[in-house]
Amino acid sequence: MTQSDSGSLGYTPMDTSDSESLEYAPMSTSDSESLGYAPGKPIELILRPKPQPTIPPASPPDPPLPQAMSTSDSEPPRSKPIRLKLTLKPKPPSPPTCLLNSPMSEDEQAPDSARTASTAGSTPPPSPTKPVLRKCHNPEALASELSKYLVDYGKYPNAPNVHPRPVTYPNQKAKDDWSELPDADDRDTFEEWGRNMWAPGRVSSLAMFSTWTKPYENDENGEDPWHIWAVFVVETAKKDGHAVVIYDCDPRRIKGQWKNKKTIHRPPKGIMFDVQAELVDYLRYKQNLKIKGLFYNADQTRSGKNQCMKYTMQWMSRMVQAGDVRFAEIGGKGKCADPRVKNCVRITRFR
Repeated sequence: MTQSDSGSLGYTPMDTSDSESLEYAPMSTSDSESLGYAPGKPIELILRPKPQPTIPPASPPDPPLPQAMSTSDSEPPRSKPIRLKLTLKPKPPSPPTCLLNSPMSEDEQAPDSARTASTAGSTPPPSPTKPVLRKCHNPEALASELSKYLVDYGKYPNAPNVHPRPVTYPNQKAKDDWSELPDADDRDTFEEWGRNMWAPGRVSSLAMFSTWTKPYENDENGEDPWHIWAVFVVETAKKDGHAVVIYDCDPRRIKGQWKNKKTIHRPPKGIMFDVQAELVDYLRYKQNLKIKGLFYNADQTRSGKNQCMKYTMQWMSRMVQAGDVRFAEIGGKGKCADPRVKNCVRITRFR
């Protein structure tokens, strides 16, 4: 009520001494339910004065001083109860806010375990961070050492299915012919990778290849350096096939008229190394993979630097961090919105 309303009712606000002389206590939820209270329903409050103990005066009291009072703003006698009618209206709900657009507090941004610990009065643990993907920079590392890095990559949250060993041989015959290698048993064939290419619930697969660039029948291969490259196979968004991405930091044959192209209408054997073209055939005919898009790295800024180990592991770490996500739709003329084929050309012919 406003002050003018209280004056018209013959009531003036009480001071602190008056409120102390009244017996009052707020109602609990159970009290309001027993009174049949509902929002918007008028309720009546009766304020009764607290009985004051009678103390005989030591001397006759002084006569009261006369006061000028009007009939409109006269104060009701203290001996009578005060009746007030109040209508309590519920507070209107706040308009809904989009959680994606509204800023989050530091407590909301913390994980559930941190919020639980903070409410319990203990120091909250640090926020969980994703593991660091280590990279091998030793070009002479044995396959057993490379496997340690690949296993860690496969443990990354929401990572593709990472093959735990480097793939070296196109077939078992090539593996048997080169059994004198010190780490021959730690290297897999195309078929051994193919048997473990997919894991339950995964839509992508990633593998490191450690091969020679010349045909395996060449007896002079033993004096050539190893070449490291990688392959990423992922299911398409429409689930109607797969995209195959081959990363080679030394795409020596992507030059001349193909340098600035997005699409190359030539078979892989005329562009890739022989072992890479042989891998494409293996995926098509042995794995029966329906390849909707074949992409090959065309970035030559790192060619000829003899750091294929370093650059390949950097690329693999980006594929791992991108997550196990289906491939974006492939448009015409080699156009694709998927960032995982950046700096790649699309090869449209297989034969």
